Amino acid sequence: MLTTKSAKVHRITCRAYKRRTDPGDPVHNEHGAVRKVYAILIENAKREHWEGFLALLDKKSVWVAH
Repeated sequence: MLTTKSAKVHRITCRAYKRRTDPGDPVHNEHGAVRKVYAILIENAKREHWEGFLALLDKKSVWVAH
């Protein structure tokens, strides 16, 4: 999921960069929206990974997370 979204963000970033002289182009709004969604996906993936890591801890390995 993140890989495909990253590719989409990259493509739209290139399109927005090519149209950087026209700030009124709608590609800039689309670029901002796609970047926000991608950032949210990354945050969710980090949170899920961290919660999964914490769920696997026991009394001996709790200091690794500390």
